[in-house]
Amino acid sequence: MQIPPALRPGVLALSALLPLAACDSQTKAPAANASASAPAAPAQAAPAPAPAQAAPLQTIAAQNNASQPASTTNPTASAPAIPPMGQALRLEGDPAIVVTLEPRRGSFVYRSGDHLVDTALPVGYPRPTPPGTIELKHYPSIRRAEYGARVNADGSPVDDSRVEAEGSGMQRNGREGFWPLFQHIQRRDIAMTSPVEMDWRGASVSDDKPMDDAKWTMSFLYREPAQGATGNDPKDTRVRIIDTKPAVMLSVGLAGRSSDRTINAGVAKLRDYLARNPQWQPVGDLRGLFYNDPSVPDRLAWAEIQIEVRPASLAQAGSR
Repeated sequence: MQIPPALRPGVLALSALLPLAACDSQTKAPAANASASAPAAPAQAAPAPAPAQAAPLQTIAAQNNASQPASTTNPTASAPAIPPMGQALRLEGDPAIVVTLEPRRGSFVYRSGDHLVDTALPVGYPRPTPPGTIELKHYPSIRRAEYGARVNADGSPVDDSRVEAEGSGMQRNGREGFWPLFQHIQRRDIAMTSPVEMDWRGASVSDDKPMDDAKWTMSFLYREPAQGATGNDPKDTRVRIIDTKPAVMLSVGLAGRSSDRTINAGVAKLRDYLARNPQWQPVGDLRGLFYNDPSVPDRLAWAEIQIEVRPASLAQAGSR
């Protein structure tokens, strides 16, 4: 089922909020696409956008497509490789599971087997990690509008007892996070991008149920910094626009929407990988990326669960 263009921005974001069941799958790309790199970007990229307008999907797709990594395994345990900015390195998973960039109705989609992402990513953002794989990804600074659950409209802390009573996990995210962010991008005439990012402060990769005590932040991503200034939205100070710091993320590709089940499955895979690869040390908060709108069946929804990491050798050197 196709969603009318006028409604697509809202329903895309809303898909990241609904507490639906999730499942994990390892979907292989068709044999014709079984290569480690996506096809070359179109010869003609769309012209550069005006400062207040988002770049067209063709341009974004071409720039993201340039970051397709080789499907390689971790080269050494003692000297872990870090991919260049905007790129990814395959650590685990069948090399036949790949991401391709394909034309579709005058635009482009990212595909991995039956999984699709048909909404533009921010400029320089690494392409999605395929379900059934684990990758190391190097993210550039991205401008984003974020909303944290535990503040009032004037920026003051809320009563935690009231927040907890309103629900837990993704239910609370949906009620509190979506509308302030959606209204913000409407005010700035910014088109929706993919993915919706969720950060969980205080959630540990070592926890079996990391969401129980986490404080979440939901973010809508700008395609380009020129679309709006940083700082609090003067119309709603609960929304803050920031430039993120570059980060190296360990990422698990999953099938499923934003639910505790999907998150816990991803965290378990991260925990297992880190236990077997002590050359990496987790240093940041858990993060989820959710790519699809509600018309996509749950088994085909595309998600990632991530943790910021750095080489353990650097962490040890810094502690001396």
